[in-house]
Amino acid sequence: MGQAVVHFEITGKDPDKLQSYYSELFGWDIDADNEFKYGIVAREGNTTADGIGIGGGISGGPEGYEGHVTVYVEVPDVEAALARAEARLGLIPAAAAAEITAKAEVLRFDLDAIGAGTELAGYPIIPLVMALGEACAGDAGRYVHWGATTQDIVDTGLSMRYLLDNLATRRPASVEVCALLEKPSRARVKVPIDYRGFVIGDEFVVGYGLDWDGRMRNLPFVGVPRSARR
Repeated sequence: MGQAVVHFEITGKDPDKLQSYYSELFGWDIDADNEFKYGIVAREGNTTADGIGIGGGISGGPEGYEGHVTVYVEVPDVEAALARAEARLGLIPAAAAAEITAKAEVLRFDLDAIGAGTELAGYPIIPLVMALGEACAGDAGRYVHWGATTQDIVDTGLSMRYLLDNLATRRPASVEVCALLEKPSRARVKVPIDYRGFVIGDEFVVGYGLDWDGRMRNLPFVGVPRSARR
């Protein structure tokens, strides 16, 4: 059985026309009630004879957008799938992809426990990294890539400081922090950032994984909502 498509993104120069077209063509329930005109294709409103369909997004604008469709596929191991894709494109040797696939490990987590921890902490990273730490407890001294420690934004620094202190108890060979954005004006504790994308001011931003109440995280850019501007 093939691996399932779990999300899609359709972009073009006229998002209003795109959303109207697909809504009329397929009867999709599209919510674009936001200033970025990002249309959220709701799963619940798009049922089929076989059950609920996948969700997606329709966005774009006149500047810098070419029409294209991006399809997201669920894979059991991201690192192994990425290695196979790079090998097919000739970016890495096929032998390297085969070795990565053979050595990659798939970890299973108690999602209910992580959800409960998120409710308690108010932030998903802390319970997730605690679960990762428990799963890798016997791997002290071995290099392990934990995707959860790659931050979208370092704000107050409190969450990252907690994670670094927690990881230090595992006796790692090294720990490095990679952050897309840093907001120094909000810092309450000092956090070493080894790989930094951009430094920004004290503004609320969304897009590229940053959300506002669970929305706009899939925007293909980072922006400041008008209602959040000072």
